[in-house]
Amino acid sequence: MALAGFLWPQEALLARIALSWRSRAPKMIEAAITAVAAYSLFEPYWLKIRQYEVKSGKIPASFDGQTIIFISDIHCSPTFPLYRVRSLVKKINKLRPDIVVLGGDYISQGSSRILKVFKEFKKLKPRIASFGVLGNHDYVTDAELTRKGMRDAGIKSLENRGCWVQLGDGRIRVGGVSDPCSDIPQDIIPTLEETSADDFILLVCHNPSFISEIPESSVDFILSGHTHGGQVAPLGFLGSIFNQGFRSKHRKGIVTENGSKMLVSVGIGTVALPVRFMSKPEIVHITLRKV
Repeated sequence: MALAGFLWPQEALLARIALSWRSRAPKMIEAAITAVAAYSLFEPYWLKIRQYEVKSGKIPASFDGQTIIFISDIHCSPTFPLYRVRSLVKKINKLRPDIVVLGGDYISQGSSRILKVFKEFKKLKPRIASFGVLGNHDYVTDAELTRKGMRDAGIKSLENRGCWVQLGDGRIRVGGVSDPCSDIPQDIIPTLEETSADDFILLVCHNPSFISEIPESSVDFILSGHTHGGQVAPLGFLGSIFNQGFRSKHRKGIVTENGSKMLVSVGIGTVALPVRFMSKPEIVHITLRKV
């Protein structure tokens, strides 16, 4: 208080505020850290539905208005148990999708969960078909068992494969590639074969870095995951809590490169720690629009 006597009234007030803040700062910082930690435990349960429109003159009239549900990185584990997978399937079915696309990383670890997860995915009810690729965790844990689970669930594998989806008198090409973690080299040729410049081509790849490898303007739209949107990204541009080898420009949302557009989903589950911060889990709801 003695110091205040030598200051103008405004300066004295600022000095008092500064002294008060310094005494309270440790408690304020502690409270802020506690609040952030508590929120980051809650955010993984804040499942959002993200709406996107994919517009192209190549989309056949019969596909105009058709919907695709895309989910990735479920990471079934003790912190994302089967009842949450079951709830996820119910949410997807309520959206009445025409096509369902699964982007890989169905479990975090432990092969005992693989067939159980796909038993739940067998309950998906798309009007046309379900497709999927494998992610890095699937290859590392048990790729063969994951492939079996997909077959048993009626999910068509797009692992270095392409197929036509026919609706009325129109069709689109849907294909996919393996993951860099696989012992099967990534191969986009099966997706592109038998196509022309007039065909709409949708590619699914777990790791978004593959967009840098595709031929210029060869694919119209790409669906990818893997990054978790950073999972814990307080400044919006930080990488994941693990270095998963992705570029920050491929972290989430719409990316344009090599004449193609890619949507990178932040995914559903978590890795390492059951936390998310500024990276809410999402179901991606895509509507195809002919222009």
